[in-house]
Amino acid sequence: IYLAKISPRAYRPAKTADIAAKELLTSPAVDRRIVSILIKEFGIYPPGSYVALANGETAIVVRRRDKAHTPLVFAISKDNVIHHTPIERDTAQPAFAVAGIVQRSAVKASIDRAALLGYHHV
Repeated sequence: IYLAKISPRAYRPAKTADIAAKELLTSPAVDRRIVSILIKEFGIYPPGSYVALANGETAIVVRRRDKAHTPLVFAISKDNVIHHTPIERDTAQPAFAVAGIVQRSAVKASIDRAALLGYHHV
């Protein structure tokens, strides 16, 4: 259900991870323990999510870290200017803290998401 909510459909855009998680946690039809485990495993910001950083950059989440609110991210743009090479940012630092989730449709940068996430062509 979670993955379906964060995936776009022909009749609706993808929901952000925080909204999807909140809907699941408040649904009487879903076991909260299972949802909590899912969120703990994927993190608040699952890999592939786009986030806004405190310094105004847009970044892509690569993986979760020990603390759910400090994922490993690579900045891809700032003020609609695309970085030539994504820049790793430490979200535990106040200047690079995650300020919110960015809708995928709002991201104009074209990046090789598979390479950033660690997948390479064989």
